[in-house]
Amino acid sequence: MEKLTIKDLKRAIVYVNQGNEGAKDVQNISDEEFLNCKFGKDLHMGNIRVANAIIELQRIHGIELLMGELKVGADDTVKSFLDAINESL
Repeated sequence: MEKLTIKDLKRAIVYVNQGNEGAKDVQNISDEEFLNCKFGKDLHMGNIRVANAIIELQRIHGIELLMGELKVGADDTVKSFLDAINESL
């Protein structure tokens, strides 16, 4: 499996974050700003929405990601999350 891209992750987050008031509109920000977004503070995503994003990525790309094996950095950024996913592939 090839690595997931920023575009792949943006698409999944946009899908699961529909109707999430106060969350940044990730479609209208730069990739650099997106990678620096924090899930809780900027995207208003808790564990369930993050898990749903993982499920959406699995559905779209036909990959297997074990949520318990993803080691996301303590900084809670999208970049840490994307790096963790790509390391697990």
